[in-house]
Amino acid sequence: MDGYINDIVNTALPIIGTVLTGVMTWAAAKINKFIKEKKLEGAASKAYFITDEFFRLNPGLKKSADDKLNMFAQEIRKLAPKVTDAQIETLRQAIAGEVNKDKVTAIQMYDSPIQEATAVVATVKYYAPDGTELQPVPKQE
Repeated sequence: MDGYINDIVNTALPIIGTVLTGVMTWAAAKINKFIKEKKLEGAASKAYFITDEFFRLNPGLKKSADDKLNMFAQEIRKLAPKVTDAQIETLRQAIAGEVNKDKVTAIQMYDSPIQEATAVVATVKYYAPDGTELQPVPKQE
C-alpha cells in the first residue's frame, strides 16, 4: 500500500507544482498590469492638471482644443515615455470625464423641467403722519 501512495504522490507533485506555477505567473501578470495602469492613470492626471494650470495661468495665449491636446500628450509622454497614442486618448477621456462628472452641462440646464412659481402677494401698509403703522380694521358682519 505504501508503494501505491508513493506512486500517487510522485505523480501528483509535478502536476501540483505546474498548476501553482501557472497560477502564480497569472497572478503576477495581473498585478503587474494593474500597477502599470495605476501609474499611467497617475501620470495622466498629473499631465491633465499641468496642462490645465498652464492655460489658466497664461490667459493671453491662444487657446484651442488642439493646443491643449498636444500639450497633454507632451506632458504624459514626459511622465510615461512608452505610452501609446491610443492609451493617451483613452486616458485623456477618462481624466476629463472624472474632472467634469459633477459639472452641469448646457443641455442639463435647459432640459431641466420648469418649476412652478409660487404666488407673490404684495402687502400694503399704511402709516400715520407720526410714523406709526396703522392696522386694518376687521370687517364687522
